[in-house]
Amino acid sequence: MATAGVHNIDVVEDAAQAQGARRGAATSGSMGRAGCFSFYPGKNLGAYGDAGGITTNDQALAQRLRSLRNHGMPLSGPKFHYDLLGHNNRMDGIQGAVLEVKLPYLEDWNESRRRIADRYKEQLGDVGDLQLPTEAEDARHVYHLFTIRTQQRDGLAAHLRAAGVSSAVMYPLPLHLTDAYAFLGHAEGSFPVSEQACREILSIPIFPELADDLVDHVSEQVRAFFGTSARGRS
Repeated sequence: MATAGVHNIDVVEDAAQAQGARRGAATSGSMGRAGCFSFYPGKNLGAYGDAGGITTNDQALAQRLRSLRNHGMPLSGPKFHYDLLGHNNRMDGIQGAVLEVKLPYLEDWNESRRRIADRYKEQLGDVGDLQLPTEAEDARHVYHLFTIRTQQRDGLAAHLRAAGVSSAVMYPLPLHLTDAYAFLGHAEGSFPVSEQACREILSIPIFPELADDLVDHVSEQVRAFFGTSARGRS
């Protein structure tokens, strides 16, 4: 943020998976000029269907965004008069109603995710070449996903699947290798760090209601794949 300020660059936060996360005293969605949230049903705070929101303390930007989401119509003035080339991006009222009911539970749900993440870290901290999620000292992670890394990702995923444990690769290809962005002219090797991450990442189960015995079962299966015995649990 400091670098952006020096160079007068607007920062737009991708906070799609970060409802309730913090860095220092700042919450997600409050650090940049705008923050973009997803309320897809699977998110930490999810609606009943597709939904999303943008936060900003810039009144002029907020007014422009409200106009853009409604075909570009001004907030005041004659109906069906368009000042901007906008879109039909209004969130359904039912989605807002569901979010309003669920919002008071967000902190408790996030704390449950954090507790589950700590349990995973306790049990998987010394396993093979696993890299586990980390948390900066002044940050608060909300663990929409619990994503691990290993050079044996595909083998581990197959082992978990055989044991009845779901896992997912989010995401299998960096954007520069997808067909949609082929026009940019990048090839394999253009962004080696991103490419390596996509070969190694694997998300294992995490959601607020995940019981301790199921967390332990997932951990035991991961450890079994790497040939390590279960650690003591509390």
